[in-house]
Amino acid sequence: MALELFYTSAPRGLRRGSVGFCTVAVTQGMPEPMIQRLETLGGYRPLFDLGDGRAVKNPPVFAHWRINVGGRIYSVLSHVCFAGADYRGRFNKLAHHVVVEPHEQARAGPAWVMMAEQNVLARTWEGEPRVLRQDRIQVPAGNRPPSICRAWADVAGDPGWAGMLAQAFVLDSSRPAYVIYEPGMELLPLIDEAVSLLPERMRWHVTFNTYFDTLPAGLDCTWRCCVRGSKAAQMANSCATSGVLINLTAPSLGHAPDNKYVEMARTGRSDDSACEDLEPQEMIAPMPAAPAPAAAAFADLAPEPADAGAPEEAEPA
Repeated sequence: MALELFYTSAPRGLRRGSVGFCTVAVTQGMPEPMIQRLETLGGYRPLFDLGDGRAVKNPPVFAHWRINVGGRIYSVLSHVCFAGADYRGRFNKLAHHVVVEPHEQARAGPAWVMMAEQNVLARTWEGEPRVLRQDRIQVPAGNRPPSICRAWADVAGDPGWAGMLAQAFVLDSSRPAYVIYEPGMELLPLIDEAVSLLPERMRWHVTFNTYFDTLPAGLDCTWRCCVRGSKAAQMANSCATSGVLINLTAPSLGHAPDNKYVEMARTGRSDDSACEDLEPQEMIAPMPAAPAPAAAAFADLAPEPADAGAPEEAEPA
């Protein structure tokens, strides 16, 4: 059962008395500590102001987080985007967070779920604040075997650069790697290809953000994609402690240094021995079972009926 939360600027929120940027929809029965944690994941700094004609080019955030709520680890898929003007005529954003249960985690990994045809992440919000049915969305299932990383070949010249991200994660998942890009580049296909190089049991342990700005308190982000010229990009040289910084805006990246993951990215051929000596055992421990939902702040509200108009779903990323 995937849990959802929508956060945007509205004249009335779901909590009594809330106004402006606030939660406008949440799955029935979501624990209050989880609601509070998800509300901190919607940070967004637009590149272009509301009155700028380029505002529609503000890059979206596609992120996978692993949050700790009550001593349990949960996977969260997040989409945060520029949402035009709000009811006051000021800048608005929309954040949609989906908490994926362990049994719903597709073997292909989190980026694949975000890109699947069964759209999980919404891009618009309409209607009144409401409590969402627990069965409103279904997380797609499927697998993605390693293949030639063609998206990386298109933007970097060498598909092997995807393997540099994969190797850095396997060697030490606590050390972030950085990807610098120009606005307009699609980062989610690059993340998906790099994730596919990892063993299936490690894929949901990768945390990433396609428009990284600042790190929410208490969280990790292993793969950080930053827009060229941003503050985060300017700090990348000192913060890329994994030693991996891939600048997609450079005139030429050349060839990635050879390793087993780079070779896999170039050929699409999986080498099972690539991870035998490198997989950190703490990363591949099974996710703990989720506790039964506690009483939420909105538990007294009835969920929307089955035929109610749901928020418009996202187009395939």
